[in-house]
Amino acid sequence: MNPYTTDEVELLSLIGDLAAGALEKAMLCDGMQRRIAELSTLANPTALAIENARLVTHVAVVRDRRHHINLICVCCGLGL
Repeated sequence: MNPYTTDEVELLSLIGDLAAGALEKAMLCDGMQRRIAELSTLANPTALAIENARLVTHVAVVRDRRHHINLICVCCGLGL
């Protein structure tokens, strides 16, 4: 025996549908905001240059750390 009336089940179903729709719209909005931020960065030469410099710095750090790891491996007789 169902403790809920047909009207209550219909109302709860409608609320669930509205909540699912709101979540989907929020995810779409979040994705659009991220894409707008990406495109804004690309449209702004200064921001693009700063991002490029940041990435170049990260690459240099990774190369430096890789070099040190290779030296440690050679000293310890480990092959990479």
